[in-house]
Amino acid sequence: MDIQPLFDNVLIKKINKKQEVGALLTVGGENSEQVTRGVVLGVGNGKPLDDGSLRRPVIEKGMVVVFSQEYAAEVPVGDEKYYMISEERLFGIVKE
Repeated sequence: MDIQPLFDNVLIKKINKKQEVGALLTVGGENSEQVTRGVVLGVGNGKPLDDGSLRRPVIEKGMVVVFSQEYAAEVPVGDEKYYMISEERLFGIVKE
């Protein structure tokens, strides 16, 4: 199944703790399970602005990002779980 995010939405697959991708990020506190990393699988065309133009996304397919599951919509496809979230709700990009 192919899912194309709309507008400024980003489709993410969560990276399990056992998987190593790029830099290591440690988040402590009681919300540590809510903050996670994921690989971007798809990106919408951009956010519509008041003047009718689109603000192009900064995020690109294949990037590793940090996000909160609290702000993301869970998208189950078969046995897999993906997350859809607005680009504005992402916390950052993990760089190597």
